[in-house]
Amino acid sequence: SAIGIASTLMSSSGLAYAVSMDLGAAMCGGLAFQTVSAGLMLGMYLRTYVARAVLDTRRSRLLITGCGLFGEPLTSEQELPLMAIKPNPEVTDPYIKFATRGAAIDPSSWIWYRMPRAQLAETGARKRGA
Repeated sequence: SAIGIASTLMSSSGLAYAVSMDLGAAMCGGLAFQTVSAGLMLGMYLRTYVARAVLDTRRSRLLITGCGLFGEPLTSEQELPLMAIKPNPEVTDPYIKFATRGAAIDPSSWIWYRMPRAQLAETGARKRGA
């Protein structure tokens, strides 16, 4: 998230310099678009970090609580139908990553959800946590 914040701040600084140096409408518009895009992508990226997931088998859905800007859990939950989740998640040591199905023009299908996994202790047992 630090990279996202830095890119948003840098592009907004570039926009301020472009306006103050009178670089033209096309350059200022491009930098404004870049600034807004960087902020939106940062927000989408942070919402896909799963703070809590609840599987509701009766209604065939997954309830996800994402994270905010500083890592705190959001107060709202996102409801994903199980049919909307792509098969074959990517399971790595630190995360379980899964994506949603959707059209190529749907931004919600571009970024994978990341669910942290519990780390192994030196004894081989899982540590408490995630």
